[in-house]
Parts: sequence; C-alpha cells; structure tokens
Amino acid sequence: MARPSDAALVWRALAREHDQPVQPPADAAALAELAAEAEKALGAAPPPEYLDLLRDQDGGEVNGFRFFPTQPSPLIGGNGAVLPGLVEVNRDMREGGGLDDHVVLAEGSVCLRAFHPATATFRELDRISLDVVVVHASLLDMMRAAVERHR
Repeated sequence: MARPSDAALVWRALAREHDQPVQPPADAAALAELAAEAEKALGAAPPPEYLDLLRDQDGGEVNGFRFFPTQPSPLIGGNGAVLPGLVEVNRDMREGGGLDDHVVLAEGSVCLRAFHPATATFRELDRISLDVVVVHASLLDMMRAAVERHR
C-alpha cells in the first residue's frame, strides 16, 4: 500500500485529536468515475492531490470541517449522517451562482475550501459573499490552515 499523502496525514492527526475514525479509502474505479463526472458536470476534475487524499480516505468530517467523498457515503461513527458527494455538492452550490469557476472540495462553518482550475490554486471562500479570503499554493497548505481553525 502507498504511503498516505501529507494532506491525508494532516487529516488523520485531526481525527485522532478528536477521537474520530477516518473513512475507508476510495478505490481506483471510484476515483476515475469522480474525475470523469466532475469534468463533465463541473468543467474540471478535482486536482490530483485531492484524489490522493480520497485514495487514503474517501471524505471525512471532524469538528465542523468536512471534505467531500467520491459519492454520497455514510459517515463512519456519524449516527446515520451521510457525507454528500463532491459533484452533488458542487451542483447544489452552483445553483445560486458565483461558484462556476471553482470546484468546492471542503467546507467549514465559515469558509468553503475550493480549487480554482484557471490558476491551479486553492482558495478559502467566505460562505456568504463567496469572496476569496485566502489563496493557497497547495492542497496541503489549505488543509493545514483549515485544520488549525477546527482544532
């Protein structure tokens, strides 16, 4: 088995701090299907480093911070809660406008965390105004910042 990505290790540390389990990994077929479906529905696939995170754990939610799985999935230890799938979430969020140029990968209580394909950057967006709050060069940087806010 491959070593987990650094973003996956950051997530695992947060889950451990809150005594929460991590989701099972996505398999190669689910990742390929997500990439194809996102490209068709959203105009862009999730970035490779996000797919690496899903390869380790297919979505997750800890202390108000969640990242979206390949498909809607029951949250392990979530008392019946279901994590919505990445494409489903993005379709729903795009109905109100303002997010057509982003792929939302994760969310917290204050910010959406998204990939901006045109610039290959990762952005924190205000949940209400959708203004860009912070731009990160990598998924790992964005995950570290988000985890610090949800400790």
